[in-house]
Amino acid sequence: MERLLLVDDAEAQRAIAMLFLKDLPCAVDQAADGVEAVELFRANGYVLVLLDLEMPGMHGLDAVRAMRSLEAVGQRQRTPILALTAHEDQEHARQCAEAGFDGVLVKPLRRPELREIVSNRLPVF
Repeated sequence: MERLLLVDDAEAQRAIAMLFLKDLPCAVDQAADGVEAVELFRANGYVLVLLDLEMPGMHGLDAVRAMRSLEAVGQRQRTPILALTAHEDQEHARQCAEAGFDGVLVKPLRRPELREIVSNRLPVF
């Protein structure tokens, strides 16, 4: 079964995303911060990572850089990683692209959009 990683420090945001994803044929691992996310990423293979930007401890930009570094060092295939953020401006999108994200999903998440992205693993810039 394919696995995806959902990372958000807000438990309510994770719960909503899990409701949206519950009947899709994939397993979802959850992390509440960037450090935990990087450790799960190191230990597991994911078809997609949904990673919140603004978290205490390790910011999403730092977490995606760490994940990309793990891919490079381990010669792993590139995993699609999408930023979850409330910011829709071009500056945030630019920062995300430069850090290594493959796209941005704007919160609040919308069920049809999230399900389509997870089903198709589409880049979303």
